[in-house]
Amino acid sequence: MVGTMTVLRRIKLIDEDNNFISSQQQTNGDYHLGVSMTQDVYVDTNNSTSANLTSANSYTYTGTATSTLGVVGLQWSLKTDQNVTVYIEESPDGTNWDISYPFDYIASTGGRGETVQATQAYWRIRVVGTTSMTTTYFRLDAVLCPIATPLPSALSPDGRLQSESTLTGKENTDRHVWVSLTNTLSMNRTFRLVGTNFDGTTKDPNFWTETVTTSGTVVQTGEIKLNSGATSASSARYDSVRTARFVVGSALQFTGAFKFNDALVADNIRRCGAYDNAEGVFFELSGTTFNVGSRKTSADTLVSNGSFNGNYGTTFIISP
Repeated sequence: MVGTMTVLRRIKLIDEDNNFISSQQQTNGDYHLGVSMTQDVYVDTNNSTSANLTSANSYTYTGTATSTLGVVGLQWSLKTDQNVTVYIEESPDGTNWDISYPFDYIASTGGRGETVQATQAYWRIRVVGTTSMTTTYFRLDAVLCPIATPLPSALSPDGRLQSESTLTGKENTDRHVWVSLTNTLSMNRTFRLVGTNFDGTTKDPNFWTETVTTSGTVVQTGEIKLNSGATSASSARYDSVRTARFVVGSALQFTGAFKFNDALVADNIRRCGAYDNAEGVFFELSGTTFNVGSRKTSADTLVSNGSFNGNYGTTFIISP
C-alpha cells in the first residue's frame, strides 16, 4: 500500500503592500499574530430588552449571563417611566453572582447610563421596580466594550464619584481629624485659660499683673505696650494672674500676637510666650538676635535664628 505524504512548508504572511505580518509570543509560550487592538463594541442582546415590567414578571427583569472575557467596560443605559433599581452583577461562573452594583433610576430625572469595569468572567443586568407599577415603556440597552476607562464601580446614589480623604495636620501629618458616629467632625471645645482682651485704656488687675522697675512702663491702648525705658537695668513685665491648667481631651496651645515696635537695640532683651521664672516656652529678641527658647528648672535652651525648621524655613526675618 502506497501512501501520500504531505509536506508542510513554512509560509510568511504579507499584506497588500508586501509588508510582513509578524507573530508574538504569549505568556503560555504559544504565538499569535501581531495585530493592533480593535475597538469591537457590540450590543449584548442577553441583557437588552424593551419588555415592560408588569405583575406577570413581578416587576423585575433579569438578564442572561454573558461572558466578559476580552471586555473592559460594561455599559448600560435605561429609559422608563417608573422608578427602578438597576443591578449590574458579575459572576466567576455564570451561576454565582458574587458582585452586585446597585444604581438608583429616578424616572423624573430622565434616562440614565453608566459604565462599570468588568472584574469577573460573566455579567448580567437585573432591574427591579421600586413600586408595583407597570411601566408603559422600557428601553434597556447593554453594550460590551473591549477598550474603556470606566469609573470606579462604587458610585454615590446620584452617580457621583466616591472618594476618601483624611484631614491631617500641616506639620504633624500623623495626626488626623475624626468623624463621629453621627457623621459630624469630632471637635474639642476651646477654653480660654488665661487673660482677657485688652479693651480700652483701663488695665484689669483681676487678670493681669504688671511689674516695672526704674523707667519701665506698661500702657494699655487697645493693646499692651511694654517699654523698658533707656535707664540701665530697667524692665517692664505683664503676666497673667491665672495659670493655664490641663483640660482632659484638649491640647494645650498658646496663641498670641506680638510686635517689636522700635529698632533692634543692643543689650535689650524682649520675651513673650507661655513661661514663668521656672518653666515654659517663649520667643526672644536679644539685641539683634531672634531666638526660640524653652525653660526647664530655670535653665534656658535657645535655638537661634538661622537654625529653625518647619514651614517657615531656617531663618525668620525680624523687622520693627
